[in-house]
Amino acid sequence: MRMMLYLNYITTALEIFSAALLASEIILVPLFCKKSRSFSFFKCFVFNGCFGLFSWAVSFQLHRFIGNDSLAYLNLNIFLSGFTFHGYLLTSMLLTFNRFSCIAFPLSFEALWTNRRCFIYFASITLITFISVCYRVGAPIEVVWVEEYQAYRWIGYPRVIHAISLAVTLTICFTVCFGSLILNIWTFVRWRKHRQTVSPSIYHTQRNQFLFSMTCFVFSAIICLQQLVANVVMFSGNQTLANVLFDMYFPLSAFAILIEPYALLVFCGGLRRELFSLFKKTAIEEVQSTNASKCGAWGKWLQQN
Repeated sequence: MRMMLYLNYITTALEIFSAALLASEIILVPLFCKKSRSFSFFKCFVFNGCFGLFSWAVSFQLHRFIGNDSLAYLNLNIFLSGFTFHGYLLTSMLLTFNRFSCIAFPLSFEALWTNRRCFIYFASITLITFISVCYRVGAPIEVVWVEEYQAYRWIGYPRVIHAISLAVTLTICFTVCFGSLILNIWTFVRWRKHRQTVSPSIYHTQRNQFLFSMTCFVFSAIICLQQLVANVVMFSGNQTLANVLFDMYFPLSAFAILIEPYALLVFCGGLRRELFSLFKKTAIEEVQSTNASKCGAWGKWLQQN
């Protein structure tokens, strides 16, 4: 029992640290990384990361029954869980499409990913995501009271709402899973075929960004398959096993979403160096400021000049 408690503390700490790292990258890349933020790949990452971070925050509360003693708050979290989950999957597919268009259509890639078009893509995904869950607004939820946590546990929506929700979620999962798979296979084939036509630096950049895209795809596909299997089991009548499989969504989604900030640093050397230079510059300025304050007015004059 104590071992499980310690394990829970460790996993919680790791989740929070990873979420903080992801949040830092989401903030630092567009604000301070001048080179990286100009690339559509990193714009897609930031957009995907926002959905992922929001999804993790909601799942973190639901999995640990935080605030679940309030039906209104639980209802809101269930709605946000669906919204952020769908958004995360769709933005993961957008990231895959970004790598696909870069390698499959190199001549028209820049035209496909202008700032205006990126905004249209992001706005469209946000709108589609909201439409995919808008029918849940105001819908009552079915719950049971869990004495152990002194909180409610979500069971589902009323039959009609639940059926629509299930159909929409499975459609998105199927589309993202198989659509991204086809795009990744096509991207890999084209990349292998034309890799001799690009410079070594471009080749390595394309390879690493493609590997990051593949990492996102693998974990989002695992979540999609988990949803598909859980619903198949539920339809077979084994509700107990289905509940266990549905609960697997929380650790799976947390792991899938929070592996991305590490993968980004591993695969994207340019961004890694840019972030390192940023922190190094900040540290140097901090040291200079400290030394100047110790030396009084003369030190401040030297620092300014």
